[in-house]
Amino acid sequence: MGEITYRDRNAGKYDKNGKKKKQNWEYRFEVASVNGKRKWKGKSGFRRKQDAMAAAAIAYSEYLNGGDVVNVREISFSDVLDSWIEEYCKLQLADETVKNYEKRIRAHIKPALGSYRVSSLSTHLIQRFLNELVRKQYSRNTIVSIKGIISKALKYAKRMKWVVRNEALEVELPSWNASRRLRSKLRVPLAREVVNEIFARFPEGHSCYTPLLFGYRAGTRIGESFAFLWDDVDFENGQIDVNKQVQWYKERQQWRFVPPKYDSYRKIDMDRETMAYLKRERQRQLQFRQDFGDAYIHLYRDSDGYIGTDGNGEEIQMVTVRSDGSYIQPRVMQHCSYVVHKELGHPAFDFHTLRHTHATELEEAGVSSKEIQRRLGHKSEMTTRRVYVHATDEMRKQSIEILNSMYL
Repeated sequence: MGEITYRDRNAGKYDKNGKKKKQNWEYRFEVASVNGKRKWKGKSGFRRKQDAMAAAAIAYSEYLNGGDVVNVREISFSDVLDSWIEEYCKLQLADETVKNYEKRIRAHIKPALGSYRVSSLSTHLIQRFLNELVRKQYSRNTIVSIKGIISKALKYAKRMKWVVRNEALEVELPSWNASRRLRSKLRVPLAREVVNEIFARFPEGHSCYTPLLFGYRAGTRIGESFAFLWDDVDFENGQIDVNKQVQWYKERQQWRFVPPKYDSYRKIDMDRETMAYLKRERQRQLQFRQDFGDAYIHLYRDSDGYIGTDGNGEEIQMVTVRSDGSYIQPRVMQHCSYVVHKELGHPAFDFHTLRHTHATELEEAGVSSKEIQRRLGHKSEMTTRRVYVHATDEMRKQSIEILNSMYL
């Protein structure tokens, strides 16, 4: 096999108008003969010789390495992740699993580790990355998932002979106690006056009001709060049915119904005031349908659970819609949180604090932790007590009163 050769296929050529043709560089190199006949591999169409040389270097290296990666020493971890997803995950795993992997990779792994050469990715580097996630107070489940993705991708790289060992194998995960200790700093319930202040700023009729009410009065997660259909509201029994949540799928640029977290299907009893509000809201929406007529936006759920307006699938009537029928998306909470942080002066607020506040107020009122667990959709009562229920001034006062009465 000889060296790589280059030529401009348009050298000395002119078009019909007498104008010199643009450069068209080609590379070419000899490959193994077939049946005693010499064979070549090449490609043309490059505007500059430098471009042809760069492409030739890749093609020649791939040929010498049996179609493998160009230069093992130069391949980035980002390229490894892409190859693992395409050549393994999409062929072996469920679509939903692949999408979850891609989401973690895009949001966390590539920004932190993607630009490193896979050959230089060390145990220390991976450990430092995971430790930073702990300090940022990500859940242990999230960190376990991210570590698993890194380890599996490196296992694939080792099988491809791009690395000699899996540097993620000796990385240590944070203990449950450490994770709980760090995350507990954020689990502070809102005082009642703060809650009132928020609802005064986002009153009935505002696009944020209904999801805020679900979070505060029912303890639903943000994805659940924006997933309710009117079919999920049982006015007769005063309940809402939590049977799905919404997630954003970047590939389709659409929201999609998926099962609730941990498959926590449940029916939640609601207070009379909230049910009265939902009845008012239902009547308003029915009136809006009549008022807007043909201009009213109809929502549909297709066979894969995606929410759209193109008429594909079954028509659905969602609780969180505007007067014209358009879907109120979870992204409105970004604006809501900004206002609460900057205008109202409560920087620790996020949607999940409503859930914590709901659980704490139930505990304060004497509701059993088992019932709080059921309402929140936790897998265990221990999770409820450990993470979501907090001692408040009122609870401490009650305990003091009990102690005083005990020793009279």
